[in-house]
Amino acid sequence: MNSIRNKIVSDIDTEGYSITHNFFNDSALEALMARSDTGLAQGRFREAGIGTGSLYQIQEKIRGDHIWWLSPDEVATTPDIFLQLDQLKDHLNRKLYLGLFDFESHLARYKPGSGYERHYDRPKGSARRKLTVTLYLNKDWSAECGGYLRLYLPPNCETFVDVEPRLGTLVVFLSELFPHEVLPSNRDRLSLTGWFLERA
Repeated sequence: MNSIRNKIVSDIDTEGYSITHNFFNDSALEALMARSDTGLAQGRFREAGIGTGSLYQIQEKIRGDHIWWLSPDEVATTPDIFLQLDQLKDHLNRKLYLGLFDFESHLARYKPGSGYERHYDRPKGSARRKLTVTLYLNKDWSAECGGYLRLYLPPNCETFVDVEPRLGTLVVFLSELFPHEVLPSNRDRLSLTGWFLERA
């Protein structure tokens, strides 16, 4: 596990982003997927919007996912995933002095044909979101399924890498530097997305 954490640290330090696999074991991933299914059956997911405050609005053509913001009590139902993320936070702080303080997250479900247009994760006027963290929860994913994360690379953000959202893939990147988008998928697409936050 330390070798994967060290790889993430090295990637963030040199490239600003990291793509890794096998960070979480199968049982932890299965538990989180089962929790998502339970939340879906309970009606916990809500249509996601764009903008903040008075500018918040639902624009399905721009952003088509449904999300479930996870409270601390809900996080506690799948402790393995979030304990390891907390340990990753501490490791990043020790090695890179990032000042990461907290973590917020939601589960996101995209129906076939939906996506999320190019955007940044660090809203204007907010200095808290330091690192974006996305964990994919899709079994038996193939290229034909689409739904790639397209991560645009600084400094000019004209080149990009596409990340297949298959089960267990973990993507971490500096929120203020990397615009990104979710390309439309051909089947349901599930992920956990969160942010390591700086102190308010």
